[in-house]
Amino acid sequence: MNNKVNHLVLISIDALNAQDFKRLIELPTFSEIIKNGSYAREVVGIYPSLTYPSHTSIITGTYPDKHGLFTNEMMQPGVRRQQWYWHKKHIKVPTLCDIAKEANMKIGNIFFPVMAGAEIDYNCPEIWTTKPKESQVLKSLRTGSPLFLLNIMRKFGKILNGIEEPELDNFVTESAAYMIKSKKPNLSLMHLNEVDHIRHKYGFNAPELDDAFKRMDERVNKIINAVKEAGIYENTAFVILGDHGFADVDYKICMNAAFVKKGLISLDENGDIKDWKVYSNYCDGSVQIKIKADKDEDTFNKVKEMLYDMKKSKEFGIKKVYTKSEVEQKKVTGDFDFMLEAEDGYYFDNDWKTEEVVSKVEKSNSRANDPDYFAATHGYDPLKENYRTFFMVSGPGIKKGFSVPEINLVDEGPTMAKILGLKMNNVDGRIIEEIFE
Repeated sequence: MNNKVNHLVLISIDALNAQDFKRLIELPTFSEIIKNGSYAREVVGIYPSLTYPSHTSIITGTYPDKHGLFTNEMMQPGVRRQQWYWHKKHIKVPTLCDIAKEANMKIGNIFFPVMAGAEIDYNCPEIWTTKPKESQVLKSLRTGSPLFLLNIMRKFGKILNGIEEPELDNFVTESAAYMIKSKKPNLSLMHLNEVDHIRHKYGFNAPELDDAFKRMDERVNKIINAVKEAGIYENTAFVILGDHGFADVDYKICMNAAFVKKGLISLDENGDIKDWKVYSNYCDGSVQIKIKADKDEDTFNKVKEMLYDMKKSKEFGIKKVYTKSEVEQKKVTGDFDFMLEAEDGYYFDNDWKTEEVVSKVEKSNSRANDPDYFAATHGYDPLKENYRTFFMVSGPGIKKGFSVPEINLVDEGPTMAKILGLKMNNVDGRIIEEIFE
């Protein structure tokens, strides 16, 4: 273990972007961390640039073709609210948590993605109900640390308003502060989602972000104060990072509706899916398309021709068509046969009941509570222009006021391992050596 750092606090701010730097330097806590630590204003993400694959790349130092998370949601044809890849068992390579556990370190987690069922000492996993009458409490207890969960729910559960923001992030912050003060984990993970929520519902540069970032600054300050109260501040490093870029959208593409029109998906009298030969699973700015397991060559060729024709026509907002082998060059593999990239201003949805394959998004703040409404989103190629995320770190042994021009998302895991005196093997990322004194 590193002689200087015995504790690492990792705070993930979902949708934190490179362009947010000008906001951060105006806020007291963030600006103090930037002044007293090192940061990278440009962090290149992974494909598809979604929350769960991105967080898995952060915590493993690998791309999706190695770690196995190639989208947020499981492909479940005919299910409008699909299950997410909540469980640690889906990750195919060791995580920072696994390596810390092997070193006999204590680990605490509040809502960091893909940690349900993980061997974590104090685990409050990010998982939620998708079915009517499903118990949120039981679902969490089965996949986390029951006594710890019951304790934080007793103390802070009244803060929650379902999964609404800002209450959800307030709950995460209070729970994490309590965990740090009472348990003093060597590795503490937390995931804050309000910025992502606001950008989805109001737009990338929405005015509502001003107050959201002030709340984020206060939350980070609360965590820092918890570390001080725990008496471990002098031996603690703080990492604050984002996971993906973001972009405003004006049009929605429903590939499953196109497949219905082509007779590749058949519906019953209620409009539900009766059978399918091909199905698309949205990644927002991109989409993954699967041909049924018993696919024949004719169906494959028909789908391939259809996709290239749609791209060529320009009216469907498709920028790229990737075959499985082509998308492997972008470090992503999975249970799909094609992947499509949307044009600027377009995103994909799974809807199969709509008559329109492409529809204009009617922008309205009154639609903010509609789960199928986006004013902005992510999931695009990480090399998209103005589409980088952000990373900052401070603590013992870290250079002060030091800026790294550009890093990759997969560099963060190996770097955090080094901060804790650990080593990640067989990773795609590098240790950001230049930030160390």
